[in-house]
Amino acid sequence: MELETWMFALGEPIPCQWRACAERFPAERADVYYDPAYCATWLGWEDGTAVALYAKDSGIDFLYCFLLGEVPYACDPHWRYDAQSFYGYGGIITSAPAETQQLERFNAAIDRWMQEQGVVAEFIRAHPLLHSTPSWARTAEYRCVRTNVYALPPQAALSALDAATRRNVRRAERGGVRIECLSAREGAPIFSALYARTVDRIGMDAFYRFPPSYFERCADFLPDRVEYRVALANGEPIAALMLLKSKSTITYHLGASDERWWHLRPNDMLFASLLEDAAARQIAAVSLGGGTTTDPSDSLYRYKSKFGNLHLPAFVGFRLHHRPTYEKLCAQWEHEHPDNAARYGRYFLRYRVGMFEQKVAP
Repeated sequence: MELETWMFALGEPIPCQWRACAERFPAERADVYYDPAYCATWLGWEDGTAVALYAKDSGIDFLYCFLLGEVPYACDPHWRYDAQSFYGYGGIITSAPAETQQLERFNAAIDRWMQEQGVVAEFIRAHPLLHSTPSWARTAEYRCVRTNVYALPPQAALSALDAATRRNVRRAERGGVRIECLSAREGAPIFSALYARTVDRIGMDAFYRFPPSYFERCADFLPDRVEYRVALANGEPIAALMLLKSKSTITYHLGASDERWWHLRPNDMLFASLLEDAAARQIAAVSLGGGTTTDPSDSLYRYKSKFGNLHLPAFVGFRLHHRPTYEKLCAQWEHEHPDNAARYGRYFLRYRVGMFEQKVAP
């Protein structure tokens, strides 16, 4: 199977072939994460090159998108890169159901490309709705990292909201909270300010401390695919959702809130209004994400579960192309960051931990 390679770096034009290919995929077989414009939003935050590997077999399109980055230590003159799905989800997608043999051929072609380019390792984020079997995303070793929650269809999840959630929505209404939907450009500065407050309150890792420029890039590259739902009290933004829109799916991307207004339950009102709006627009599914662990008692997972009716495991995959270099990278990182070894030792690309601290340092 012959591959076509499309790629671009920060500031370079998006390949028209990649954009056209992503548009051809049926709604139920793709998502915003495979749109090169989405990939472009990350190049201002994560260093590297956006890459798509493409092939056509028996009339079926095969597409694999990822971020190609230089590894932080020079351990070998050939093995200088790693590859990872962009934040969210990745893996192989096909324009129609593919036979096992076709997927095997595409995987083998990807392996050859990775080895020729000197890619040490791959980190894959399988898409729970598109990859019912994780290995369909890519031939790799997989681990379940959380359980995702979906409203599918949104009307069913809306009808199933429990009494406590409905009371919270009424409390918000009585408190004068109202919801506004804002475009990618209008909502960016409002959400960015709320998000900065949320990041500081929670003490998020440096990777998640997205600067205002990230939200501005989303407005530049995804003007029709990013939407903000903002809860206001007395005209002041008190909570907000950042949403990604695909042809038939809305994905909850990021959330932010001002804890001084939690007593009015604005978040319950935001999610309930999201389901109501998605049902009215006949959206097939709302993706709410999951918690931060696989524990059923995970508080974030339990909260999102109030608004969904479908629960699917989310898997990440690991594939090594040159173990000796990978082990040298990890050993070098552990030598330089002994204090982080215990906390991040299970991270596959753990030698990248610490890179974002430099970006957010005052």
